[in-house]
Amino acid sequence: MNIAKAKEYYELGLITRAGVVRDPIQTGGWIVVLSDEEKGKSWELRTARGEVRSFKTLDAVISTVEEITGRVSSFGINLA
Repeated sequence: MNIAKAKEYYELGLITRAGVVRDPIQTGGWIVVLSDEEKGKSWELRTARGEVRSFKTLDAVISTVEEITGRVSSFGINLA
């Protein structure tokens, strides 16, 4: 899902959570996973070409999620 579609889904209430996971291919990278927890659906944030978008920094992740949702209220880290 690209940023424009993610904004649309968020405004429609279809995205209720954004998670961040390590990119298994790009060393040191991060992937944003957007989800609708109620319906059990999730989407990886992708580029305009349809490739999974990998972020080099968590600041870039937060900026992008803020671009989609308008805000980030908290950020947690799972150690496992």
